[in-house]
Amino acid sequence: MELIKKGYTPERNKMQMLFTKDENVKKVIKEIIPEEDINNLEDDNLSIEFEGMNGWDVVIMDINFNKYLNSKGKDDITDDEYCDADKWYPYIYVGIKSELDDYYPIYLREIKNQIELTKNVNKNKLKEMKEEIRLEKTKYSIELYKNLDSLFVNGSNYFYHSKYCLLVDKLNTTLVTRDELKDYFKNERITLIFLDEM
Repeated sequence: MELIKKGYTPERNKMQMLFTKDENVKKVIKEIIPEEDINNLEDDNLSIEFEGMNGWDVVIMDINFNKYLNSKGKDDITDDEYCDADKWYPYIYVGIKSELDDYYPIYLREIKNQIELTKNVNKNKLKEMKEEIRLEKTKYSIELYKNLDSLFVNGSNYFYHSKYCLLVDKLNTTLVTRDELKDYFKNERITLIFLDEM
């Protein structure tokens, strides 16, 4: 009974198992990442963690791209343009709810607390990484150390721009519509995805 209270229902567990199939993982990614980037997704590098770090139901990791368009939109890309930090989304943190009801503000508060915990943990990881790089004292590490904060978006996200989403099966409320709820979560930089829209 205690597990059910915490959300570990058979329905939720069934939704989590969807992520064992690559096509479902890609469907979630497509809901979050711009289409022009999806077209260049490196499928082979994707990895999944279940019951993931900081309490996330699923963590999609190592989302990389094999090609970036340069600022002029041309295809003749230089080596530097393969490393545009704005085009990296290595982690997508996924919360799963089998049903979203009238208590949706509570769910939003929960996931926001989870995001804050994740950011704090990742800031500490960044500090540890910075110290390791500082101690190397090579020419490359010294230059990397100087630019590390900007590359990691001031330490707020681990490995560039991580994303957060909530995957929901059923909506059981007459207070708001799906679109209103999507906007509600989007305002907090959380993508709300309904299972039947994937």
